[in-house]
Amino acid sequence: MNDYYCEIPNIFNVKYISDICKTIVTDEWLNSTDIGGLANFTDVYPIAVEDHPYLQVLRDNFPKLFPYVKVLKNSEPTWPVHVDNHRRVSITIPVANTGPNKLTTFHEGGETAPYIEGYFGNDWGTWYTNEYLEYVVNSTPAIEYAIQDTPVLINTSKPHGVLNKEANKVDPNPRLIATWGYEDTYENALRDFNANVPG
Repeated sequence: MNDYYCEIPNIFNVKYISDICKTIVTDEWLNSTDIGGLANFTDVYPIAVEDHPYLQVLRDNFPKLFPYVKVLKNSEPTWPVHVDNHRRVSITIPVANTGPNKLTTFHEGGETAPYIEGYFGNDWGTWYTNEYLEYVVNSTPAIEYAIQDTPVLINTSKPHGVLNKEANKVDPNPRLIATWGYEDTYENALRDFNANVPG
């Protein structure tokens, strides 16, 4: 059984959701640093599910879905390994410029840390654990996954990071994904979505 991710086709209308997401992504957002995109756009401009009938129908059918969807932009090489603090599971939906070289990297082991020093994208700094994530150090890489066309259930309680192999300093075609939190464990989410778990 794969404890990290599972593709979930035939539930989410990818084009509809990606079109909603694209309406809020500005040139300023696309040209921001990855950390700037998170702080100034992702966390400031969530998409309210109740404002979109299709999204609300999905949430009515799967009431553990969060009442908002967020958009993440990645154009820089790496994001530090972390676990999510505000959710244990997310549904990741492709929006633009996904592909085999833009990866979520899952890890095993390690220890959580109150802060780390290093790069977050192209920004060097001291990064502190916060309401959204807790950093993990001394972990071991386990498996990589590249979202392409199909939504995927992500076990965000597992240590994970981002690796963009198309970025030197900046990828001119930033990966955009929608992320929709789910209020339950990964195992229960698999059952809820009747997901076929990859080996």
